Amino acid sequence: HTLPEILRVGVEDLVLNILLLDLGEPHCFLGKAINPPSGLAMKNSLTVLEQLGAIDCKWEEDASLPESCADLKVSVELTALGFHLATLPVEPRIGKILIYGSVLGCIDSALTIAASMSTKNIFVSSFEMRDEANKSRQKLSVDCSDHLTIVNAYNTWREIRHHSGNKSANKMLRDKCMNRLSVIQIGELRKQYRKQLVEIGFLPPSFVLPNQGILEKDD
Repeated sequence: HTLPEILRVGVEDLVLNILLLDLGEPHCFLGKAINPPSGLAMKNSLTVLEQLGAIDCKWEEDASLPESCADLKVSVELTALGFHLATLPVEPRIGKILIYGSVLGCIDSALTIAASMSTKNIFVSSFEMRDEANKSRQKLSVDCSDHLTIVNAYNTWREIRHHSGNKSANKMLRDKCMNRLSVIQIGELRKQYRKQLVEIGFLPPSFVLPNQGILEKDD
């Protein structure tokens, strides 16, 4: 039998939902599970959320690392950001990108970055074509940033498809050694994330993403 999921992945989402539903201290609540996470795993998840600004933790000075998460000596409170992250059905890191993108007025790029973090790398190449692929990608590179490079690559593909059709867009993907399936998945995830932001009130229902004169609408 494989290990239960609660023992294989982080419990950041669970922590936020436990706090949102006011079920008590997350480590105490999860400590009652049939297979509770370890004390280290629980502390790591709380630390990640604390660094994201989703929770406030008050650790006791003599808090050592116990084997069981139920024995952790910490008090946890949900922040305003954590409340909104808990209402988004996405991983907290991705949720923070979406929320900050909405607040700071760069939601188009934020949607693409968030979607790319949930898919496979859009750039692919065989070992033999590695040098040629790197040269092609350099033309799309933006300020030595992988995330902004992906945004530029996606926007370029979307604009070519809009103005010249799928044939030209597919040629661009081949020339730049880009994975067509990953690019399509980014487009679908962008729509999902935009809908979720509308549902929690961070975007108006009538919101449409403009991009260089291109209006991206739901199918």
